[in-house]
Amino acid sequence: MSFLLRNAPVEQLIKDYGPLLELVPKIVGSFASLSSEDGSSSVLDNVLNLMLKILSGLNNSGNLPALTSCPQKWAPVFQLQNLRLLDNLIESNTEELLMAEDDNFRGFSRNTWQSLIGGALNSYNKLHCGSLGLEDANKFIQLAKRHYSCRHVLLASSDCLDSISGVDSYNSRTCKGKRWKGVLKEWLNLIKSVRNPKSFYRSQFLKDVLQIRLLDENDAEIQMKVLDCLLLWKDDFLLPYEQNLKNLICSKNLREELTTWSLSCESSLIEAGHRAYIVPLAVRILAPKVRKLKTLASRKHASVHHRRAVLSFLAELDTTELPLFFKLLIKPLRVISLEPNEGSNWCQSPGSISLDDSVTMEFLKYFTTDNIVALSWKKISGFLHVVEDVLGTFDEFHLGPFLNLLMGIVVRILGCCTFCLDGAKGIYSSSEDMSASVKQTMDDAGEAGTHTLMRASAKQLKDVRSFCLKIVYAVLNKYEDHDFDCEFWDLFFTSVKPLINNFKQEGSSSEKPSSLFSSFLAMSRSHRLVSLLYRAQNLVPDIFSILTVSTVSEAVVSGVLKFIENLLNLENDFGEEDNS
Repeated sequence: MSFLLRNAPVEQLIKDYGPLLELVPKIVGSFASLSSEDGSSSVLDNVLNLMLKILSGLNNSGNLPALTSCPQKWAPVFQLQNLRLLDNLIESNTEELLMAEDDNFRGFSRNTWQSLIGGALNSYNKLHCGSLGLEDANKFIQLAKRHYSCRHVLLASSDCLDSISGVDSYNSRTCKGKRWKGVLKEWLNLIKSVRNPKSFYRSQFLKDVLQIRLLDENDAEIQMKVLDCLLLWKDDFLLPYEQNLKNLICSKNLREELTTWSLSCESSLIEAGHRAYIVPLAVRILAPKVRKLKTLASRKHASVHHRRAVLSFLAELDTTELPLFFKLLIKPLRVISLEPNEGSNWCQSPGSISLDDSVTMEFLKYFTTDNIVALSWKKISGFLHVVEDVLGTFDEFHLGPFLNLLMGIVVRILGCCTFCLDGAKGIYSSSEDMSASVKQTMDDAGEAGTHTLMRASAKQLKDVRSFCLKIVYAVLNKYEDHDFDCEFWDLFFTSVKPLINNFKQEGSSSEKPSSLFSSFLAMSRSHRLVSLLYRAQNLVPDIFSILTVSTVSEAVVSGVLKFIENLLNLENDFGEEDNS
């Protein structure tokens, strides 16, 4: 090895780098079983010097493809070493190199040494892809903090963090908790110390990680650090709005900013050429404040008012700018994360996003019974409260394109509540048999003591079901001419079938019309929807027969009479059309 290092000029290595690359893992394999006392450290130093000569030759020849492929080809070297040996390598072999200020070190340029160090760290990262945790991420970050002038080490740290939580994947079990946030904040501080991120290899990728993956975090401190990092690119479209975006992040300045700034095109407060960049940033910053009340104020009542103020602010956007907002509202449900090989780009684009009917249907397929019952009833209830506030804030023009998505989710949650209530009674129809995965979810929840929907109490399930029906009534009452597809109505009537079967008894004993009855009442006055009432056998006769019950309340009687009046009015309208 020593003879090879002394007598192999750089120029020769350019031609012969292939065999030498193969030689490195073989040499390492020969001493991998030796202890450090047997001289493995000196052998490792020789191997690293050989790697360095190879890199130097490739670098001098301008062979970038071969240079960038070295970490992958050398990955077996690091697979044979434990983390302690890597620690020794980092602490003892690279400290002197990274602190050196000379352009030339031991006959080789600093860029070459940095390529070696970055390649070593990247090899370690790739070999342990999927298994690296916060301990490893913290090691990478601490090293990069000490040597932030070395962009190769910074990139290795970035790749390490992205392997845990990146643009293309999200591990909800790993990326949470105080420790995770602590590591993330350290990483963001590291990025903030960089002078010119545009010079980074894969600079745009790093920028996308910041904007797409991290800007909509629930933690305002993390959001502020992410924005500070994005400002390092000094983009012309971002700098004029720096203070506006920071005010949206800061809870103390939020309310005033909502009243003094505007996202509407008519206000002209955002230049037309900047909207495609600034609007997505503003939406990602505000989405957590809509999804989670704790991010707005300490008191729940005040938080609700603040959320509605944020929604009113976002309602100024054009409908073509709103798809990202609605997708981010659904993001906490994480149904797509249960399918890692599909739908990974559902909200990944940094700019505008389409949400037409085909995309909506593609997305709704992930809201299966298995995925919904794995969610907690508290998370589902929180989402329904958001939907309720959205319905109360957005007008028909802005909300219409997204009703199929929101109501498609609501009706699926409604169906799961019925499914779980039937399951508690041991009742499953042939079309609703509990799948093996649902059984496993139920068993896992019981063992872990988690509060999934399947483990919710009957009262909690009924409350969620009533909430869903309340939302259905609100939509049918406000948007009676909206064209919901056949699948929506199939799911709706399947979900309320047990309630329809007991409709006469429960309807006559209620003090006021239920949300389900109110929904039927809204359908009875719509030319488009009235025919759907006959999908449920005996539904209309059962509503009529409520009048025969002597104990029925005045409010329910009034509702039944209004139902009959609506049917008669529609009959007259049809008759007039026939005569004309």
